Amino acid sequence: RIRLPFLEPNFSVLRDIYRVGFPSMVVIMMESVMFALFNSFLSAFGSLAIAGGGLAIRIADLAFMPIIGTGHGLLPIVGYSFGAGLWKRLWKAVRLACWGLAVVMGVATIGLEIFAPQLIGIFTSDPELIALAVPAMRIILSSLVIAGPLIMFITVFEGLSKGRDVLFLSLARQLVFFIPLLFVLPRFLGANGVWLAIPISDWLGFLVAGSWLLREYRLRKRSEAGAVISASEGDSRTGLSGQARDY
Repeated sequence: RIRLPFLEPNFSVLRDIYRVGFPSMVVIMMESVMFALFNSFLSAFGSLAIAGGGLAIRIADLAFMPIIGTGHGLLPIVGYSFGAGLWKRLWKAVRLACWGLAVVMGVATIGLEIFAPQLIGIFTSDPELIALAVPAMRIILSSLVIAGPLIMFITVFEGLSKGRDVLFLSLARQLVFFIPLLFVLPRFLGANGVWLAIPISDWLGFLVAGSWLLREYRLRKRSEAGAVISASEGDSRTGLSGQARDY
C-alpha cells in the first residue's frame, strides 16, 4: 500500500541523482547554444551557407546514432562494474566500445566522404547549395572516427558518478575550444572556418578526454596495487603472530 511517509523525498538520493544528471543537463543546454552560434556565424555568409550547414549537420546526426546507442549500452556496464569492483571487466568494455566505434565510424566516414554529393542530392537539386554543402559535410565528418571514442571517454566518467569530470570534459570541447574557434577561423577561412571549428574542437576534446581517462586508469591501477600490497602485508602479519603464539 502507498502511504504518505513513503512519498517523502530522500534528499541524499536526490543529491546523488543531480550530481550525475546536472552535468548532462548543462551539456544539452550548451549544445543548443552552440548550434545557435553556429547558425549565427553562418548567417554572415548568406542563406545558402545556413542551408548547407543544416544539411551537413543533419546527415552527421544520422551517422552519430550508433555512437549514442553504444554510449547508452556502455553506461550501465560501467556503473555495474564500478559498483561491483570489477575493474577488468569495466576497462575491457570501454576498450571494446572505443575500438568497435572507431572501426565502424571509420568505414562510415569513408562512405560518407565518397558519396557526399549523392547524399546531399537526396535533399536538394540546387547546384549552388550542393556545391556549398558537400565540402561542409566532408569537413564536419572528418572527425567522425574519433567522435565515438570521445563520447565513450566521457560516458566512463558518467558511469563512475564523476559529474564534475563529465561537465569539465564536455564544456572543454564546447566552450574552451569550439566557441573561440568560431570567432577566429572564419576571419581567415570564411565559411570553411565555421565548418572546421567542429572537427578541430572534436580532436582537441578527444586529446583532453583521452588523457583524463588515462589518468583515471592509472590512479585506479595504483589504488588496486596498494590494496593488494596492504592485503599481503596483513596476511604476513597474521601469519607471524600465529607462529609466535604456536612458539
